[in-house]
Amino acid sequence: MNIDSNEKKVEFLDFFLKRYLERGFGTLSKSEIDMLMMHLIMEHSNLKYKPNHEISLDLKLSETKVKNLIHKAKLLFIDNHDDYVKAEFLALLHKSKLETEKSKVIMVIEDAFV
Repeated sequence: MNIDSNEKKVEFLDFFLKRYLERGFGTLSKSEIDMLMMHLIMEHSNLKYKPNHEISLDLKLSETKVKNLIHKAKLLFIDNHDDYVKAEFLALLHKSKLETEKSKVIMVIEDAFV
């Protein structure tokens, strides 16, 4: 995992501190901190469009844990779900390799939120 610019690192830390201190120091549960960290990692690092398997290897988590954390983080932190889903779907469609099978188009989308 890599956060490539100092600006993104500052945004990462600022958002983390804002959310962590919002209800008072130490009041977030471990699962809330995990969701917050996953949200920030996916927003600010090079892992955003990597497959869940690669993310699980980078973060040393099971693939199931990665999927669940990403999904929960999106439910918690994404404000406009409809616009997000449309934008992500179009971005994934643009980056995907489409496979045709007879008269059908098959496309794999790992993101359960989309």
